[in-house]
Amino acid sequence: MMLVVGALAIVLWSLRRLRRSRVHRLRVATLHALPDTIDVVAAGLRAGCSNSDLLRLAAHSAPEPLKSHFVAAVRRFDDGDRMAETLGSLARSIGPEIEPLVSVLRDGDRLGIPIDERIARLSSDARAARRRLTEASARELPVRLTVPIVTCILPSFVAIVIVPVLVGTLADLRSNF
Repeated sequence: MMLVVGALAIVLWSLRRLRRSRVHRLRVATLHALPDTIDVVAAGLRAGCSNSDLLRLAAHSAPEPLKSHFVAAVRRFDDGDRMAETLGSLARSIGPEIEPLVSVLRDGDRLGIPIDERIARLSSDARAARRRLTEASARELPVRLTVPIVTCILPSFVAIVIVPVLVGTLADLRSNF
């Protein structure tokens, strides 16, 4: 009985860890793709595009983790949803990482204010966040390489360097006695 409960606990723990890992990978991919998407939106703004055109442009040009969400948002807008509802569904489908961009687009649509400067600031903030994420990943690399180094390189070092020295020393000791 205890064996079944233990096995079930291990399976549930593994599934939970797998789900967390998948969510983390999606979040990281979104944070890496977000600055490029914001740049596409900024280019569309400079070209004089409306919010619906900006959505279409992002759906066409956004990097892959975000592209499918923008395509779905365009589909919703084409099916008759208002821009605020479309942007809200976009924010819900992607997550909190996209909320600043959605907020700026929503304000531009609702209030009619120019959003060029806010988009430029948002782009620089997103690039800084991506840079911090990349630096954090680079700092984790030595920790992640510890296990492969210990399991692969250390045994070969022992076999090539330490074992011949020990064999030679033991042979010398044996010949002296």
